[in-house]
Amino acid sequence: MSHVTTFKKFTEKDFGITLPKSVILQEHESVIRVYSKTLMMLKPSGYMGFVAGKVSTKGIEVKSEFIQMFGTQATKNIIQLNERQAKYFVESEFVEVIEDGVGLRIAKLGNHTLGIGKLKDKKFYPDFIGKGRKRVENSISP
Repeated sequence: MSHVTTFKKFTEKDFGITLPKSVILQEHESVIRVYSKTLMMLKPSGYMGFVAGKVSTKGIEVKSEFIQMFGTQATKNIIQLNERQAKYFVESEFVEVIEDGVGLRIAKLGNHTLGIGKLKDKKFYPDFIGKGRKRVENSISP
């Protein structure tokens, strides 16, 4: 089974995300990238789209950017945060939640998909790259 198939089956099984037919996944240099079929036809070709995640011997990694784009379709493993929790989720190392369990979960504030994080011991750890992407400049209304 290819890494692309593994990644796609994982997001379908664990989050209930079914990608639109206009979107494709491809593996490039050990990461899974997501593209629009229209972009794939443009010349010159190159690394268009963005990194969706990775499949390796360490497990499956799903990027917050991918979840922000396609997580609105998610039906499973979602943690609804209030405004205070959402602020901590994007600005801090973790946010305390009431949910039990372990593993990847999608963070939402109302209808807004914030990203993905890891749940462990009632602490929800966001998966953002660098402090620059953690800043929240505006208030989000649920």
